[in-house]
Amino acid sequence: MAEFGSPSVIRALLKRRRFLLRMITLIVVLIVLIVEFSIFLSRNLTEDAVQETLLRLWQHREKMEIYQSPEALAMLIAKNVCIDI
Repeated sequence: MAEFGSPSVIRALLKRRRFLLRMITLIVVLIVLIVEFSIFLSRNLTEDAVQETLLRLWQHREKMEIYQSPEALAMLIAKNVCIDI
């Protein structure tokens, strides 16, 4: 078992931190995009679109590293959710 201060543990924590920061950034971007440019007249539909987008993005979390632009993936998911709703 690796010690807490070992280089491998530190690298793993930094990688996870970068991933979490990127996810938080994506969430903020999605919320702003869907709310500010909402095509929905209903606040409830807008909230549903944000929640569904976040859910679908969360389902892709394991594969997020393979995408060159996770932001583009988030935009694509958000667009598809808005079309579906």
